[in-house]
Amino acid sequence: MGGARIPMSFTFGNAAVAIGLVAVLSAGGCGGLVVGDGQGEGHADASGSASDGGVLDASAPTTGSDSDAPTPLDAPAQDDAMSSEAGPITVASGLDYPNSIAVGSTSVYWMNQGKGGPAAVATPSTGSVMSCAIGGCARPTVMATGQDNPIAIALDSVNVYWTNGGSNNDASSVAKCPVAGCVQPTVLTSLSCAEGLAVDSTDVFFIGCSQPAAMRCTLAGCGAPATLTVFQSADFAADSAIVVQSGKVYWTERFGANASGGAVVSCAANGCAAPTTVVSLAVGYVQQGLAVDSANVYFAVQYPAKLSGPTVWKCSIGGCADATALCPDSSPANGPIAVDAANVYWTTLDPDTGMASVMKCSTSGCSAATVLASADHPSAIALDSHSVYWANVGHGATLDGAGSVMKVAK
Repeated sequence: MGGARIPMSFTFGNAAVAIGLVAVLSAGGCGGLVVGDGQGEGHADASGSASDGGVLDASAPTTGSDSDAPTPLDAPAQDDAMSSEAGPITVASGLDYPNSIAVGSTSVYWMNQGKGGPAAVATPSTGSVMSCAIGGCARPTVMATGQDNPIAIALDSVNVYWTNGGSNNDASSVAKCPVAGCVQPTVLTSLSCAEGLAVDSTDVFFIGCSQPAAMRCTLAGCGAPATLTVFQSADFAADSAIVVQSGKVYWTERFGANASGGAVVSCAANGCAAPTTVVSLAVGYVQQGLAVDSANVYFAVQYPAKLSGPTVWKCSIGGCADATALCPDSSPANGPIAVDAANVYWTTLDPDTGMASVMKCSTSGCSAATVLASADHPSAIALDSHSVYWANVGHGATLDGAGSVMKVAK
């Protein structure tokens, strides 16, 4: 990336505030702005199953384990019906605050946070885990009910996994259910506070947020989760994202070692004495938006009040002193981001106008992000080989029943 390097500032009120950023002018990408800084369906076990449209009795979960070991993830099935579709399709509607989503070969899975909206005001134990055929369904399958503020979901070829945040994030758990459904979810572990979720062939990984740390538990369950390493900052871990890939775990810290900006850090999946900083921001928060491929980490930046800048950035998976802005779009990101072999996908939400969109940009950068669809207060995003899926929280005097799961062709 050749070209002139010029100082980069953010506007704060009527004054320009320099934050140690530089811009690289380049013929490709998106201007080269630089800052210093689950899949597949498995089999059901003896705990029960449900067909599409069935409702299961999922009362209080029981703590336990099973011997099912996940097989490698299936390649998502091609959705031929999407090939001629130009606009978004409603997969499911009438949902109570859907807030996390995962896609398998034939079904999409999500969590409803519960009646009354987000964790701070949601009615306790009204959350649920649901699924629906990727082509859509009139009535989603209810995989688990009575969940207390479910906040993150992950998938392998055997089970769907999720974290319960508890009322006001004070009594969390990690649970699982076979992808075909279950009578009672299995609780893998319980702790005071948990955020985020990722899964590999042996473990689930999550953020313990009462004393911020990256943690893991075996897929069969554990009495107490193992700590991989503690956060660089003692700042609370709300909305942290976590990803596992090729024996390493990556996560976001709202504030890293630099107290004025966030960070993306990594650690070996079996633990480390201290996390490795992949990238550290001079300013801006890094929260839910994190995706990883074989070459790069991609993350979304949220800026303090009255500051603005590019939303989605990337950095070499091995670390970088200067992260590169993927494109110049500065619409605030809202929730997770996702990546495939060609593009990065995310949702935006302007808190002032309420305008929201589903966006994409090439992993190599773009001069302007492509708007795939409009959205209604989106909260989650996921991919299969042909489509982009997202959850809409909706809007109105009450959010009960206002949510939906949508998809659009890539």
